[in-house]
Amino acid sequence: RLSRVEGLYTGVSGTLRLRNAVPGLEVRGTAGYAWWPGLFRGGVSATLERDRWSTNLKAMRDLDLVTKFPDPLDYNRGLRALFQLDNYDYVDRLTAGAGISRFFSAMGPGSVTARVDYVKDRSTVADLSEGPLGQSYTINPYVTPYEYPRVQAAVSWHPEISSHYTRPGIGLHASYEAGGGDLPYQRIQAGFVARANWKTVTFTIVADGGITISDAPPTQQLFLIGGSGSMPGYDYDQFGGDVGALTRWMIAVPLPFLQAPLQIGGATIPPIAPNLSYRFYSGYTDVTDDAAQASLDAVGTKVVDGVTQPFSARSDGVKSTQEIRLSLFGTLLGFGAARPLEGGDWTFTFSFAQSF
Repeated sequence: RLSRVEGLYTGVSGTLRLRNAVPGLEVRGTAGYAWWPGLFRGGVSATLERDRWSTNLKAMRDLDLVTKFPDPLDYNRGLRALFQLDNYDYVDRLTAGAGISRFFSAMGPGSVTARVDYVKDRSTVADLSEGPLGQSYTINPYVTPYEYPRVQAAVSWHPEISSHYTRPGIGLHASYEAGGGDLPYQRIQAGFVARANWKTVTFTIVADGGITISDAPPTQQLFLIGGSGSMPGYDYDQFGGDVGALTRWMIAVPLPFLQAPLQIGGATIPPIAPNLSYRFYSGYTDVTDDAAQASLDAVGTKVVDGVTQPFSARSDGVKSTQEIRLSLFGTLLGFGAARPLEGGDWTFTFSFAQSF
């Protein structure tokens, strides 16, 4: 994988299934090296599944994702940042703990999960300012280094319904997280994904909202939105706060050509499958008190026209933007233009393996 924090990360992973020896037990391990900071990361996870119960033990040091409203299936960062801007914020996180899940039925349309972990967050600085293709990476928002016990509870319904796939339906998710230590906090999030297909037209809505409650919020527990992936047309992470909400709407239709595989000599090329979509985004962030504002100020700064400004600020109301995108090979490649409804110029957008 590639990111502005690690640069190139290479590693190996494996899965051991005990099968008849211990039915339902699966052990996963991963180990790798982040070349730019010179750090080893990895860990081990063991999961035992019996009937509708799943029990997990995990010890892992990894580059975790923070401050965003990720899709429940948005876990594979891979080499996206090689071709486009890096659309994630990161924390170098050590986690050790246990969790248990209960599926609602044998078919697994949803589940309830609870976890208890010891967590240590380290300072996480972006080592790269430019990508291999010349793209400019932003800073990684400041991470408050500290260690704490953490309790999590989550419920999901049809998590396989995603903006990444064409299966119609409604998926729901909600979570509660409480961290202790020197900077105790509570974080509550909820959202849904809805997809509907009519003939060849696809309609998708993704909506999320959340709040962090704390007398001194750690910066990695804020909500930051803006830029490709959340609100194209605005600067990356332009809006932030301890309260956040984001909705994304899309209507897409395949163009009536190049929808079949291509034969070139003895080779078969996957269908180019051009797809035209209109996307509408609305976001809102706010700070609830002076402590939240101080945390937002600590995220970092940027220089605009020679003037130093906060990297992220409250949105001051709901902000909206629109995007027209031409996608090729499903959603593998996306070329488009975005413009805020509040005014401004149209800006070029490019996405790689990304639905929103």
